Amino acid sequence: MDILNSLAIDYTRTGQYDLAIDFFEHIESLDANFEPCYCNRIITYTEMGHHELAEQMFYLAQQVNPDCALCYYNIGNSLFARGLYEQAVLCWLRTAALEPTHPQIQYRIAQAYWYKSDIARAREHFLAELRTNASDVDVILDFGLFLLEVGDIESAKEKFNRILELAPDFVETPAEPPPRRADALFYLGEIAFNSADYERAVQL
Repeated sequence: MDILNSLAIDYTRTGQYDLAIDFFEHIESLDANFEPCYCNRIITYTEMGHHELAEQMFYLAQQVNPDCALCYYNIGNSLFARGLYEQAVLCWLRTAALEPTHPQIQYRIAQAYWYKSDIARAREHFLAELRTNASDVDVILDFGLFLLEVGDIESAKEKFNRILELAPDFVETPAEPPPRRADALFYLGEIAFNSADYERAVQL
């Protein structure tokens, strides 16, 4: 069962959604109590844009395991994609309660609060994520953009410069540039330009 589930997940990752659904449905026909076949279908249907079907999978998963942290996380992604930020944050808070070490969970909560314009809570959860995940350049970049949006320019610059520290010029594989370095340079250039520091903007 686990092998079939892994194959279905791989099909989702490669965008072969119809094959993924076929495999998940086959697993369900073999064992209707195998909760991952519902939980993982939430991801597949979300990526397909079939959010109502994603919700159906969530409720089926709940019948098997009402305390599945990953199910709450996955349906939170579906809700977030639809702009239902209040519901998304409730699901992700539930994930955090069930599994405090779930990867990037504080980051996702921060994003939802940011989109809800709840600045204080967004900042709180960005900081919570960075306390346990201090080198994640995706989180740092988004936090920098958040700080830029709320007008905390100096703190935003600090985050963008931190990305440059974590993603230096040298990389062993030139075809794969350091993650987020170009983004950080762009926003530092924007800040310099808007501050009339044109020479610095050109250098960046």
